[in-house]
Amino acid sequence: MATYKVTANSLRLRSTPNSETHRNIIAVLSNGQLVEKIADSVPDWWEVRILQSGAAAATGFVAHRFLQAVQSAAVPSPPLVSNAFLASLVKPVHMTENRTSVVRNVITGRAYPLGEPNRPFRDRSTVPAASASIHNIVNWINVEQSDRYAPNSTSTYCNIYAHDYCYLNGAYLPRVWWSSRALIDLSNRIQVPVQYGQTVNELNANSLLRWFLEWGDDFGWKRVFDLNELQTEANRGKVCIISARNANENRSGHICAVVPENNLQKATRNADGSVKIPLQSQAGRVNKKYFNNSLWWLTPTFADFGYFVHE
Repeated sequence: MATYKVTANSLRLRSTPNSETHRNIIAVLSNGQLVEKIADSVPDWWEVRILQSGAAAATGFVAHRFLQAVQSAAVPSPPLVSNAFLASLVKPVHMTENRTSVVRNVITGRAYPLGEPNRPFRDRSTVPAASASIHNIVNWINVEQSDRYAPNSTSTYCNIYAHDYCYLNGAYLPRVWWSSRALIDLSNRIQVPVQYGQTVNELNANSLLRWFLEWGDDFGWKRVFDLNELQTEANRGKVCIISARNANENRSGHICAVVPENNLQKATRNADGSVKIPLQSQAGRVNKKYFNNSLWWLTPTFADFGYFVHE
């Protein structure tokens, strides 16, 4: 099959060849993204398959005028040094853990993980135990009432909530991440101390999507492209995240958790049982322990998004 690259700044991959609705958007392809043509569709549309590091990923439909043929010799070769080897030199980083002063009901220490002595963690012994313990974490964090996540006139704290949610669930999502200089030093096997504002910096919601796309695979995150799969994985007691980047880099992106369904909380489903809107939990302009009434990442506010799953 022929290989093409995206020539637009961004190109929406859709489940149907139709741009009159936003509900069919599967992913947003960046400039230079490689795809493989599967077949012609209706006029102006092709069915394509995303190519990620030489491996096939999601399939869908794109407007083919934004694609340019790529000669086989121009397709990038695998790097001489594997990404896995480079990632092995870059470890997860946190500000000091287990600080008992970092609690839900204070607004200081947001760069640090929660340190309350009796904080809950995910029980991964069985699927039911994992799902139940995720709800226990959501209820314990109590995002609607805890000062740590309360929005103010200038800031919202979706990134703090997502980090705390993942931390208690045993999935690494950075609150702070290595600086460019620190990453160079780490790749050269130089030990780097954790120094706020020098070797590590806080990540906002826009930066977190970039982190997922660049580093997520190396820290146990799998990108998926289907809401049914995302909700199913959450129902199996896995950690599931929706991350989106604002079209205006000076405005906040957003990130939220997709949580397991139970007898009290459900995703919104279509008549055939497929997921229409997943069951979500977030901090933001409005903090919500649970909600199932918004496909917020598909609105024009956001330039790119992704669904991510961690065991």
